[in-house]
Amino acid sequence: MKKGIVGLLVLFSLSILVFAFSGCRGGGSYHGKGGGHYGKNNVFKLVKKLDLSGKQEEAINKLKKDYYSQRKFKKGFASRNAKNRDLGKFFLADEFDKEAFKANAKEKIEKRKKKYNERITKIIEKRADKLEKIFNILNAKQRAKLVELSKK
Repeated sequence: MKKGIVGLLVLFSLSILVFAFSGCRGGGSYHGKGGGHYGKNNVFKLVKKLDLSGKQEEAINKLKKDYYSQRKFKKGFASRNAKNRDLGKFFLADEFDKEAFKANAKEKIEKRKKKYNERITKIIEKRADKLEKIFNILNAKQRAKLVELSKK
């Protein structure tokens, strides 16, 4: 009886492990063939395919390190209570001030849009700087090969 229960537990444990790892394609990589989180056309992956000199490789690695260290930005999320903290000003003794609530919501949306646009503009500027610096490190032959690789 005990052997049967132990056997069932082992079989159950193995089936859970098989199920858990079945979602990982490509030798355990969650991202599959897409080239990881940053996709196939990550310029740093493309540059690895070029014949770089030691000095160029060092410059690219330094640039990569600097670029990724700058990419970390704070993501502050307000708790539900903090988001609802200002609702009290829209509840009056005998009514709900719907128009003021809508105006406040629109104002918050505009603020978010402005912050989003500023953030995207900074990201685009940093990416453009990164690509320009990489392009300047490469010689003419490497630049041509990079153009060819990026079109695939």
